[in-house]
Amino acid sequence: MTSLVSVDLPPVGGLPGLTQGAYGTRGNLELVVPAVDTGFWVLWFNADEHDERSGAAVGCWSGGLHVETDDRLTAVTISQIEAGPRFLEVTLLGGDTARRMFWCPERGFVAGGVLEPAAAAVAPIRELAGAMTTMITTTDGRTLWLRGEGYPEPAWAATPAPPAAWEEFRRMPDGWTVRVQDGRVRFEGERGIVETGIEADAAAAARTTLDGGRTDLLVRRGDRLAHAWTGRTDDAWPQPRTITSTVWTEPEDRVHRRG
Repeated sequence: MTSLVSVDLPPVGGLPGLTQGAYGTRGNLELVVPAVDTGFWVLWFNADEHDERSGAAVGCWSGGLHVETDDRLTAVTISQIEAGPRFLEVTLLGGDTARRMFWCPERGFVAGGVLEPAAAAVAPIRELAGAMTTMITTTDGRTLWLRGEGYPEPAWAATPAPPAAWEEFRRMPDGWTVRVQDGRVRFEGERGIVETGIEADAAAAARTTLDGGRTDLLVRRGDRLAHAWTGRTDDAWPQPRTITSTVWTEPEDRVHRRG
């Protein structure tokens, strides 16, 4: 018999990633976050208006799917692209190596190779003028612009970029970039700085179309995640609520799965 259960997330670490996907009737949120051992966890937020009593309940987060890698990750990003069609792109930072994976309905998560063997930070992959693009900062302080054609296995070419391009690339469509400064979340943009007062060890944010347009914020505190949103990035921010997985499930099913 299908029942609604709510369980804690597995412990997590590192820098998470957040985006609005193309799935669901209104565009579900997609979340990735490093596991405390190896690999990363993937969850989705059910943004539909009507509950189908399957998977995540409406307005709640799904169970976690663990995607294995050979190393411990420190950062993960996720982005929804039109190519594929509608594949999800993930960049991973483990040690000093930046890598890529992509998700498709038929195959799940597929390894996409190394982007940079000496990376210090990674950014989401985006589509621009018919190609995949991303940016990476290297361990020796350089900023690289990567462009690849030939999806889903693009041939990547890297060119140097000015450091300011890194911040510009990471901005949300409304011009703000999320950052954790002295243990608190702030948004920085051309219009100034928004101090949210929200405590965090790491944070990710996405501008979404939900509720007519809002900014969703994901924060990590220790090994737990919390979620908040507000209509405008420079609005007053509510305190995030700890994320739990609230799902419709059969008695024999596991809420969190390792792939």
